[in-house]
Amino acid sequence: MDLRARASNERGEVIGGPTSEDIRALLSGLTSANRFVIVERLDAENDEHYMQAYLQDDGAYWLEYREGDADTHFQTSSRSLRLIFQTFTMWLYRLPGWRDSFIWNSWPTQSVHDEPHGGAVDRGLADH
Repeated sequence: MDLRARASNERGEVIGGPTSEDIRALLSGLTSANRFVIVERLDAENDEHYMQAYLQDDGAYWLEYREGDADTHFQTSSRSLRLIFQTFTMWLYRLPGWRDSFIWNSWPTQSVHDEPHGGAVDRGLADH
């Protein structure tokens, strides 16, 4: 299956046609020196189709996705790397329900390094 996607991280690693295992490895490699992973859709009508995870100083993750323009840019946050990985993988493979584990908020106009807008959280799915 040609996924027509590209994954990259802050260290500059780039993976064409990433698999779920590639995504798992990239997400597991997030540290204070390598804070983000982004997966871009290369088969979309423009380059504004992506999902990104960002490791915050407190150990939580911001997760965002964009599907074209500013009106389709959303964010959430979680402490569960398992849920972040699950959402990334479902999004990558275009599986239904990938948004369901979180409450998503419209992307704010503030910097990604400010507090998340609206206190987005997991929908209550425990990582136990």
